[in-house]
Amino acid sequence: MPAMNTLHIDLGDRSYPILIGENLLANPQAWQGLPKAHTALIVTNETVGPLYADDLKKAISPHYARVLTLALPDGEAFKTWETLQKVFDVLLSEGCDRKTVLFPLGGGVIGDLTGFAAACFMRGVPFVQVPTTLLAQVDSSVGGKTAIDSKSGKNLVGAFHQPLLVIADPPVATPEEAQQSGRLVVLVWLVLLSLPLEPPRSLGNLWPRTPNSSLPQKTTLSNCVWRMPVTSLPSRAATSNWPQALPDRSVSETSSRPSCKSKSTRMRPRTLSRRKRLQGLRRTVRRSPICRSVRGTP
Repeated sequence: MPAMNTLHIDLGDRSYPILIGENLLANPQAWQGLPKAHTALIVTNETVGPLYADDLKKAISPHYARVLTLALPDGEAFKTWETLQKVFDVLLSEGCDRKTVLFPLGGGVIGDLTGFAAACFMRGVPFVQVPTTLLAQVDSSVGGKTAIDSKSGKNLVGAFHQPLLVIADPPVATPEEAQQSGRLVVLVWLVLLSLPLEPPRSLGNLWPRTPNSSLPQKTTLSNCVWRMPVTSLPSRAATSNWPQALPDRSVSETSSRPSCKSKSTRMRPRTLSRRKRLQGLRRTVRRSPICRSVRGTP
């Protein structure tokens, strides 16, 4: 049986697990505990549907007497009211009730649109996220963010509606060239959370170091498709005593120098704040090959 990792999102009554592992579509254990209902609706797109819709239908058929499938056009341009209405039309024409479970099978567009449909239909029905892109697996499928686009902007009409379960099956993610945006999101989150990644050479002393001036050993995120080289994470107690990037000048070093009355010319300690370090990290991320390839910059 394939290995499966579980990440629990604690939101009280709205808590739900995120299952991460390979070949979860064919793993019966991943589909235990689904909400009881007579009908389930798989909402996918014309690209992903031919690849995985039958596998998902086979996996959930033992739990539901009737499993419906709806294939929508693929692309951000179809994240509209008109496409959302197609989901409502199928639910109403098939006599679905408040217990009907929706299964969005696709990327962020399908997940956001189907989640918003689940939040609106019968004033809220359960849904299970089955993201098939790396970006959706690490971002849009988590947190209950559901929305559609409007003429005024993107994701301006929506609601927060938490899923009952998230199935993150890395092998079903899109090809290597289409995973760069997802990897960029992972990298940005690691930077914003101030995790001790190995610093690029251009950052120099901006990166905090351990007392023995050595960085932790490299490791990889196992059992996940986003196998980006990162460092092991030290505890908060271990990092609390780390020195600043550039230490403050002592009183003895500055007291012998004449002070200036002008604030603009007054000697100040050469200490880089946390904000300045993050700004330097963001500039480095924007200049990275992954970010440039996503933006199309040479």
